[in-house]
Amino acid sequence: MRRIASLVLLAALLSPVPADALCAMPSMRPKVMTADVTTSAGGIVVGTEVGFESQTKDTGEAAQPTWTIKTKTGSVKPVMVELAPGLVTYQLPDKVDAGELFDGSKPIGKLTRAKGPNPKLAAPAPTKITYKEWPNRRGKSVQTAAVFGKDAIPTEAIALIVVDAATNKPRSYGLVTAGTLEVMLYAQGRCSALPNKTVPTFAGNRVILRWVDKTGVVSADSKPIVVVKA
Repeated sequence: MRRIASLVLLAALLSPVPADALCAMPSMRPKVMTADVTTSAGGIVVGTEVGFESQTKDTGEAAQPTWTIKTKTGSVKPVMVELAPGLVTYQLPDKVDAGELFDGSKPIGKLTRAKGPNPKLAAPAPTKITYKEWPNRRGKSVQTAAVFGKDAIPTEAIALIVVDAATNKPRSYGLVTAGTLEVMLYAQGRCSALPNKTVPTFAGNRVILRWVDKTGVVSADSKPIVVVKA
């Protein structure tokens, strides 16, 4: 059975699973976050976006095994790399320098191999990672967020991954919102959903953070950080 929670409270890419019998049935679809990418180590970034069946058709999660890359000489399968639960990159296979990613006949985005290496963003340096909870009508809601100082969030960053410091396995991710000093990493409420394999992050957990930039390249790791209560 799929887990039930909410990955990001305000700006989330989620895989829908109904959290309560009284909640509307959610649906999921891949959300393209970067559509025209030149990179040597990254790719087109795609997340899982949640909606509702009354509003949007359920077309599946971010990982779409039927998508193909069309090149000048034919079609090839993209290299799909999972960065975190519900967050993947579609990359060029070896010896392919350019192509266009397609969902059937629908173009998704263009990929070009960079001639040199892509510089990585510096490791995230939050002032703290906080966890808080509060009661709701059917239990409690929780959220975990990384808090940064002024100018500490790179303008090229589009997402922030939280990783278990002991196992080095990604737990969840949050989207970067311009003009804020906080990135929501995990949230759980009554009517909410999340990608398969997402792991909640609570106070006392020791974690590592990684930026994802607009070319799908992952940054250096932060130092291990212990999550504190807000």
